[in-house]
Amino acid sequence: MEFEGTVFKVLPVVKGTGAKGEWKKQEVVFELTGEFSRKVCVGFWG
Repeated sequence: MEFEGTVFKVLPVVKGTGAKGEWKKQEVVFELTGEFSRKVCVGFWG
């Protein structure tokens, strides 16, 4: 997936513990350019 936009908001890192150990994720909200303004939230795990 490809898109063009700007970073609207960087959300805080979320951490937890599951059956396979510790995990963390962070989500970033992008504002897309174009005729209609849209926001997309992308999650990063690792």
